[in-house]
Amino acid sequence: MAAAPRPTEMTADEFLVWCLHQDEKYELVDGVPEAMRPAAGRAGTPNPVATFEVLSPTTERTDKMIKLPEYMRHPTLKTILLIEPGALDVLVFRRDEAGEWQGHRYRQLADESELPEAIAKISLAEIYRGVPMAA
Repeated sequence: MAAAPRPTEMTADEFLVWCLHQDEKYELVDGVPEAMRPAAGRAGTPNPVATFEVLSPTTERTDKMIKLPEYMRHPTLKTILLIEPGALDVLVFRRDEAGEWQGHRYRQLADESELPEAIAKISLAEIYRGVPMAA
């Protein structure tokens, strides 16, 4: 299948439709689709301290079984968030001072998680703002 021309900027809905016709996997970065590469090889983000992974039914297994261990091997990462988009469920892994990963699950809108180096706090209310939830 021939790839559709790559647009320069698009909305999330336009991106999802465009992705249906692509042979490669892409992610939307600041409105522009970018080809997905392994976490350690991303150009321009050599020393990240946090990563946010939004799970989907088609990628959840890969995200947890392949990408999560890959992220955990990255020497500068201190926090990894796995976000379930259809339910209030965020799994946060933090690297402690000994270099070991500790996990904690958040499931309430009022729950907050401190991001690395105390650069910010993020609440589930912020993460899920505008996301429709099943009743």
